[in-house]
Amino acid sequence: LDISGAFDIVIRNRLILRLREQSWPILFIKWVKSFISDRKALVHNGYSTTLPKTELEYRAPQGSPISPIVSILYFSPILKINNPNVRFRYTDDVAILAVGADTKETTRKLQWEL
Repeated sequence: LDISGAFDIVIRNRLILRLREQSWPILFIKWVKSFISDRKALVHNGYSTTLPKTELEYRAPQGSPISPIVSILYFSPILKINNPNVRFRYTDDVAILAVGADTKETTRKLQWEL
């Protein structure tokens, strides 16, 4: 699985709610909120640049070493391990490992995970 545009779809308020649900310390939650707030960008198409800067409400900053961690915390509800099938993940990529008695059973387990 590849969560296309994972950094682009981190919704600020939902991230903060998920951190609270995961029982992270309030100081950490405040730091993350500060980290993802007041982000702005310019768009340059080769000929002109947008002004003023556009506020980015729905993304984690790309290029920061913290962003993959923020994304993992944000997407954790869909990445939880609920059964013996194993999920390996990094940022926006997820691999699911399932073992069955035959191809049909293994396929059924993988489809259930999706």
